[in-house]
Amino acid sequence: MSSDLNKPSTDQPTASADIACSENDSELFEKNRIPDWTDSIITHVSTIIDSKLPVTECNIDPARSPQLESIMVQTSQLPNEAFQMLLDLKRVADDHESRLEVLRHLIQKNEPIDDKFKEQELSFMAAGRKIFVDYHTLISQHIRFVEKSWDDVNKKIRLVLEETKKTQDWQGRVEVIKDNLVPELSAINPLLAPAESVANVTVGLGAYEISRKLDDKLRDLGLSDEALREDVRVAIETQAKLRDYRSQSVSARLLFELICKKIYGKKAFVLVVTSQQIDTVKETFSQLILPINEYLIVKNGYYGHGITVIREVDSFCDVIPKISQDIERIVAARVIIKRSHEATFGKTAHQLGMVIFQFLQTIRDIYDQKIVEQAAFFTKKTHQFSQETGVLIHSLDNILDKRISSRRMAKAKKIRKVEDRFSNAIPGPGNRRALVNPDEVRRILRRLDKSVETIHTLAATSGIGKMVQSITGNEVERAHVEFDLSNNSLGDFHQVLGEGVRSGLEELEELLPIKKPKSFIGQIGAIFRPNRQEC
Repeated sequence: MSSDLNKPSTDQPTASADIACSENDSELFEKNRIPDWTDSIITHVSTIIDSKLPVTECNIDPARSPQLESIMVQTSQLPNEAFQMLLDLKRVADDHESRLEVLRHLIQKNEPIDDKFKEQELSFMAAGRKIFVDYHTLISQHIRFVEKSWDDVNKKIRLVLEETKKTQDWQGRVEVIKDNLVPELSAINPLLAPAESVANVTVGLGAYEISRKLDDKLRDLGLSDEALREDVRVAIETQAKLRDYRSQSVSARLLFELICKKIYGKKAFVLVVTSQQIDTVKETFSQLILPINEYLIVKNGYYGHGITVIREVDSFCDVIPKISQDIERIVAARVIIKRSHEATFGKTAHQLGMVIFQFLQTIRDIYDQKIVEQAAFFTKKTHQFSQETGVLIHSLDNILDKRISSRRMAKAKKIRKVEDRFSNAIPGPGNRRALVNPDEVRRILRRLDKSVETIHTLAATSGIGKMVQSITGNEVERAHVEFDLSNNSLGDFHQVLGEGVRSGLEELEELLPIKKPKSFIGQIGAIFRPNRQEC
């Protein structure tokens, strides 16, 4: 079975699309109006903004699928960048509309503007094309990144297949060796028959043990192959979606070029440009700008620059449920740390979780309108939160750099193989796979770092927005904008702050206390020390 799954062909030029469009230009030019074309541009771009890539709909474990995690991070800003593309287009149109007013003043002064009017058309066309081409290039870069990640996974699949073939070959050799290893001693001397029987039993037991280990290895390789092929499937679907996005951007660009021709038309070629012609062009410009502006206003709450409530709330609700699981896995990863630093690593990870959830508890108290000095919280506590979590994450990174035990790491890998077989046979909670090397732990740490950043941004959103009102003293004032729980985002936010934070704290408290291991002398002393019990 080949490991190279069918790949789509490399990027195709868009000349065919241009030709098709140019052949129909005259028909479109006569039938369509600028508002219709603008609505079509918005439809093409909103497809990118509103739809989701397949990779974003997966519950990815960075330790198990690092390539998928990288793809998700790499492509996460595509909707924002599509929104920015429309915003840039509106700004270019606004700028050129204002320049038309300058040309009008020149006409009133009887100054010739014919060349400048033609330059205006060419400049507008070039600026708009550049916006679409830049976005087209950006999507192409994402497509190439997905393909590279896809190749990396395929290489892993090939290694698994090669190892599988070697293991199967060894299975055949064991059978041959087992059948021919013990000579027929009884044929030489009947008195040696008992010795031959004992030898056959011994060889059989040894062969059975070797066969069992080879069977386990084949099972492990099969699980790896299955997981890797699932990653490839997601990568294939994600790349196909990105290619669709690129096609949408090409269609939007071609429509924009039609709009440019419609706005200026034959006016750019007249010998003398009049004020009436300037007015006509300005009117057609407004037909382009108005629909785009209306769409941007609708989407600005989520994709606009700076901190926006809806976007930050949705990001917050997405990351909070994963934090306690990530902390639990990092604490459990202390088994790969040298014994001298095992307890320190576990306690530091646990402390990181407590700092995060205690901060979340304070945010919850603020939204519950409990007596909290909100102004001090948003100006001081959020900064302190970022500092404390940064120090703890840095400490964990340092231990991972310098205090890894190769022997304990090898043991952890063996244990995880057994757990993988068990979890495959009996489905259980996802993304709880043990972390058995520093790179896997770091990937979870990086995700935690991003979660901390999301929490900090949410706190900043609350502080600068109208979601809460700064209060001091014992007088509690109600927030002048209350939660509308009929809104999905704010309803989820209320639930995460309530149940999510409570369950997260409970899970952290249930983690076993991590004791510092005794020294060798202390361990020997404990063995021989009499057990003193109170009478």
